[in-house]
Amino acid sequence: MKRLTKLTALAVLILMATAAWAEDTHGTPEAIEPGQLRGAWRVTQTPGEGGPPPFQMLMVFTRDGGVVETDAGPPNPLQFSPGLGEWKRKVDGSGYVASYTQLQYDSGQNLIGTFNALIDVTLNEAKNTFSGTVRVRFLDVDDALLFEAYGTVDGKRLPVE
Repeated sequence: MKRLTKLTALAVLILMATAAWAEDTHGTPEAIEPGQLRGAWRVTQTPGEGGPPPFQMLMVFTRDGGVVETDAGPPNPLQFSPGLGEWKRKVDGSGYVASYTQLQYDSGQNLIGTFNALIDVTLNEAKNTFSGTVRVRFLDVDDALLFEAYGTVDGKRLPVE
């Protein structure tokens, strides 16, 4: 019985230490400092002349260079998957480039191609905003270019509440 109590106490200590380690290393995200792209953003994409009206996007830039994007873009948001991609700081340090890809479906939910975007942005640290350009490409299922267009993007960091 004494041995069982010692084993139980040891198991509880190991469990507590593991929980404390997990909370310490994984429980609290690092604070986002001004001048960093990583974090969550609300973005307005404004297509160039002759394109559809501006539309809203939500983007997350992960600390390890990943991008997750979702939008209410034209012509029908239900015909696009969320976007996945990567980002990196420009070599000269003047800003960031990010790309993401969305799958595109027809009204019958058949895959008809992909939507690719490449954004090039500069941060305004004082205002927690960014602005820049975007190039979009629509490709068919064989990756043949169907359409290419340019526009602008403006982002505002989502507040942590």
